[in-house]
Amino acid sequence: METMPSKSVAELKQQLEKVTLEKEDFHRLYVNRTTELCQEQQKMSDLRGQLNDATWWRPIKRVAPKPEELCMLLIEGSRVVVGYWLPRFHRIEKNSHYFNCEYNSADNKFYWFEGWYETIASAGYFDCPIFDKVTHWLPIPARPEGGK
Repeated sequence: METMPSKSVAELKQQLEKVTLEKEDFHRLYVNRTTELCQEQQKMSDLRGQLNDATWWRPIKRVAPKPEELCMLLIEGSRVVVGYWLPRFHRIEKNSHYFNCEYNSADNKFYWFEGWYETIASAGYFDCPIFDKVTHWLPIPARPEGGK
């Protein structure tokens, strides 16, 4: 059987200090790397949330778009149109003879009816009421760079 060479107390202390420093360095490296990974995970989570916000249909029951925010609308789960929501007494109608308006005696003005409106760009941005049930909406994506 081989015998281990004997080391002096000073050599053992020196070796112990080296191991302790290596352990502290490892711990510091571990904590730093863990912190970096947590930060990266948070960034990925934020990006995933932004992607979901930009690409997933939102149920009207959960969150509605802002008044007059142009968005894509899913009607009765089958038809997609571009349109917006108008709350009651929100948009003033300048032509009181227009059939699609409501009179407000409080301010003596005519307003568009509350509800969903489809914007038809091919008709010079003609807006018409949507009478079917709007179930979901999605923000209109930004145009690509250089797009007109």
